Amino acid sequence: MQPIIGQLGRVWENIMINNEFKQTVEQLFHDARIYDMSHMAHYIYFCLIKGKMMKTDLAKKIYEVELTDQEVHEFEEMNKKNLLKITPIKLFAIKHGNENYAFYFGATAKEVIELHEKRTKVKVNKITNCHNQMIDKSIYCPETKTTKTFRQMMKDQFEFPCYVCEMEAMRSTK
Repeated sequence: MQPIIGQLGRVWENIMINNEFKQTVEQLFHDARIYDMSHMAHYIYFCLIKGKMMKTDLAKKIYEVELTDQEVHEFEEMNKKNLLKITPIKLFAIKHGNENYAFYFGATAKEVIELHEKRTKVKVNKITNCHNQMIDKSIYCPETKTTKTFRQMMKDQFEFPCYVCEMEAMRSTK
């Protein structure tokens, strides 16, 4: 038997600690889908259909669930297939020039690289999937004089992959 929750990250652990574990599994599942936490959503769904926990259990129950090696394999396959169709689109960053990063939305790094190279005629040396780190970061748009998160901007898009913006790298002030 293997506990798999350790692979799900500290984000949800912090959320549950801050909520003092009062959140139910159903509420956590809902939040995981809304906030594009595909791994967490698939894990909860898998545990629910396998009878390992119930929707009404407190969210801390996810720390108590153990899966057999076969169940881990089944879960990984479900998650890989993205059965729940969560977050097929990610946020990617490509260093462009000395101080700038171009941001794109796309399903794969390959399609984003192709779009960037077509758009800029410059070969990509490195691409970063910055979805988890940057999706809720706010940026100011001078054209519209508004501030939006990348998540909000992604919801405004209809076609992917797409170019989002270019930003100057922040310099450390030590």
